[in-house]
Amino acid sequence: MPATPALRRRRRDDDSKRRKPLDRAVEPVAGNERAHARRRAGEHEIARQAAELLDGGIEAARLLGNTHALVWSLSGRGSAAIRMGDIELALAVAQESVDLSQEQGEGFHSAEAAAGLAAALLEAGEPERAVELLLGSAGGEELTLIAGSPRARYLEVMTRCRLAL
Repeated sequence: MPATPALRRRRRDDDSKRRKPLDRAVEPVAGNERAHARRRAGEHEIARQAAELLDGGIEAARLLGNTHALVWSLSGRGSAAIRMGDIELALAVAQESVDLSQEQGEGFHSAEAAAGLAAALLEAGEPERAVELLLGSAGGEELTLIAGSPRARYLEVMTRCRLAL
């Protein structure tokens, strides 16, 4: 006969009583750690999938000679590389994005490319260079050349840089 919800609850309660007090105290922490591990694994998988899509976008932009699309795809690829822990790749693609965006002149696109490079520099242990790049390329302390939610992300990068100095 299948267990009823009440019977399952009683078994769970009985099992809980048999465990040692330390086990009951550690359980929430262990559960939290398992949840964080799953979240990190999920983020890595999402970043991997994004990287695959962005690699295709980079290739297409190169074939079409579309510098604007290439800058955006390289910036996104740098962000995905950071999430995957590949800082060397993040630095390389972010630098290429900055170099290409300079051809388009100063503005939103070059500011976002520079901010992406700053994020990679921070992860590479170069917070001072990252701050200089953000201040010089993204509109000063308030990063006024970056709009909306990306600004919040890069303000966090700026804050983390300042804390690291």
